[in-house]
Amino acid sequence: PPWLRELLFALRLDGLLKRLALAWMGCKSAEVKLSNRIQTAVEVLPYPTIFGWHTKRDDELTFMLQLSSNGLRLVPSHLAGNFSFHSQVNPLDEFKADPIPEVKLDPQGTYVTFTLSDGDQLMMMNTAELGNWNSPARGSIPFNWETQPLLADLAPALLERFSRTKTANDCLVAGPSGAGYVVPPLAAHFSDYMRATTKTCQKAGINVVTTYVADPPRRVLNQLVKYKGHLLGFLSGYAIVTRAPQELVQGTPVFANEIPQVAHIWDTASQLLSQLEGLLLKVNDKPRFIGVHLFAYRTSIDDVAAFIKKHNTGHLHFVRADEFLLLAQKHLNNSSK
Repeated sequence: PPWLRELLFALRLDGLLKRLALAWMGCKSAEVKLSNRIQTAVEVLPYPTIFGWHTKRDDELTFMLQLSSNGLRLVPSHLAGNFSFHSQVNPLDEFKADPIPEVKLDPQGTYVTFTLSDGDQLMMMNTAELGNWNSPARGSIPFNWETQPLLADLAPALLERFSRTKTANDCLVAGPSGAGYVVPPLAAHFSDYMRATTKTCQKAGINVVTTYVADPPRRVLNQLVKYKGHLLGFLSGYAIVTRAPQELVQGTPVFANEIPQVAHIWDTASQLLSQLEGLLLKVNDKPRFIGVHLFAYRTSIDDVAAFIKKHNTGHLHFVRADEFLLLAQKHLNNSSK
């Protein structure tokens, strides 16, 4: 529960508990013990990185909990083809971040931003984010694309394909949870991870990050913003487990997505968008900010474009992630005066 997590992190007992858990898991399984030994031996260049995916004998969450606790980040490289080629193709130019948008807050507005998941996977980048990038709908609506910023080093020309063909409505965001996949509260060296993320995102021309956990402990939130560098802010939560806080942390917006709940990750597009429609009908406090994290294997940009076409009226605004965070920041700054 959140209160217990906050207590453990405040007392700095999380590191001890992680080490005990890893040792206990290793005692129960020779395979886990060997895996721990391999993972802890990975070199720091500049942050320990593992390429691959989990096996059929475990699952994604178990795998991520283990490698994050062992101080690693993951570059998901299952089904990633031709990267020996991509790694050798030089980009035409340096990556440049989009200009920081000028935003005007509608006091009665409801702001919604959509983010396509799983762009940290090399396979997603190598398949034009499973075809969504090639959709005729792209460019017609504000839309965020999770991206693997480490492509700036691993496959720079592939990343450049996205950066050079994006429209004014396309926003490339890093995550989860930055440069390489980690579960932030469990990351053994999260400050180092954030330093590496900031440096890599700057090189990749990215200024927004999606972070995996919607409601991390306060100590993790403070680390996020302490080492954020040029980053504008953070969208948090692959899915919501308990809470979806939206706040300024030392002046930086860290806003949890409100959709989906963890039990609804596999909902169809119609189910997910019906949930959003219901949420919009219940909006009372204004302005309101709703982040929607789209599971890439269930909901497409075409589904979102059709939804926006039906609902883009009045004080309902669909915006990019950078606009969303800047507007939220403006609103909370105004509220604190």
